[in-house]
Amino acid sequence: GVVALYDAAADRQRRFLRAPGACKAFRCVAFSPPLGRYIAAGEAGKEPAALVWEVSTGRCVASLSGGHKYAVEAVAFGGTSSAPSATSPPLLATLGDAHDQHLCVWGLEGSGGQLIQRLRVGHSAAASLSFGAESLVLAGNASSSPLRVWRVDAETGELTEAPPQRSSTAATAERCVGVAASGEDPRLHYAVSAGG
Repeated sequence: GVVALYDAAADRQRRFLRAPGACKAFRCVAFSPPLGRYIAAGEAGKEPAALVWEVSTGRCVASLSGGHKYAVEAVAFGGTSSAPSATSPPLLATLGDAHDQHLCVWGLEGSGGQLIQRLRVGHSAAASLSFGAESLVLAGNASSSPLRVWRVDAETGELTEAPPQRSSTAATAERCVGVAASGEDPRLHYAVSAGG
C-alpha cells in the first residue's frame, strides 16, 4: 500500500508514504490535529498494522500491530487534553472491521508506540471514529446503538464507555456512516446517517 500526499495548491503529488518492508493495501487514513504533522493509515487483510508517518520527512515513526486480527477500518488521532500537541500526538485509535470487532487505543509518545487498551465493540464496528475534547465517538452499523461514546482518561488515555445519550436526530434511528466530535465542546457530536 501507498499513501500519496497531494498538494492541492501546487496541483501535484508531494510525497509517497510506504511501510518499511512488505505491506498490505490501506483501508483508511487520517491526519493528526491541529496542524497535520502526522498521518496514519490502517492496513487491510489479516494481522494488519496501523502505520504512522511524520509528514514533513516521510519517516515512518510507528508500526502498530497486534491489536487487530482483521482489517483496520478507521483511524483517528486524539489527545488527552482539549488541545492535542502539535509536536507529538499522544493517542491513535484504530477500529477493526466487522470481522475483527475491536477498538484499540495506542500511545504514540516515545519510540514506536504502545497498545493502551483493546475493547471488543461487536458488530457495530466498521464505520467511523472521531476524537473530541474529552471523548472518542464511534459511528456504527447497528441500529440499536449507532453512536457510542467513550470518555478519555486525561492521565492514562484509557476509555470508559459513556451511557447511551438521547438525541433528536435521525442518527439514533438508523445506521451511521460518519461521525465528528467537537474539539472544543465535549457535549457535541455530529453524525451522518445512511439516509442523509
